[in-house]
Amino acid sequence: MTSLATLLPLLAAVADETPEPEDVTAGWVGFGVFLLLALAVVLLGISLAKHLRKARDNAELGAFDPSDRTPRDREGVGPSEMDDRSRKDSPS
Repeated sequence: MTSLATLLPLLAAVADETPEPEDVTAGWVGFGVFLLLALAVVLLGISLAKHLRKARDNAELGAFDPSDRTPRDREGVGPSEMDDRSRKDSPS
C-alpha cells in the first residue's frame, strides 16, 4: 500500500499534460459563441418587454379575473403611484 501511495502522485504528474498558457486561445469560435450569447440576451430582453407590455394592456382592458387582483390593485393605485407615495413619505 505504501508503494501505491508514493506512485500515484508520480503517475499524476506524468499523466497531466497541460498546454502552455501561450498555446491556449479562444479563437474565432469562442468569439462567435460570445456574440451569439449576447444576441440571445438582447432578443430575450426584447421579448420580455413585449410580453410585459401586452400583459399591462390586457390588465387595463379587464381581461383578467377581478378576484385575482390584490387589495392594492382594487384601490386603483398602480405600482408606479405607490412608489411615488413611498418616496414622498420617506425622509431624504
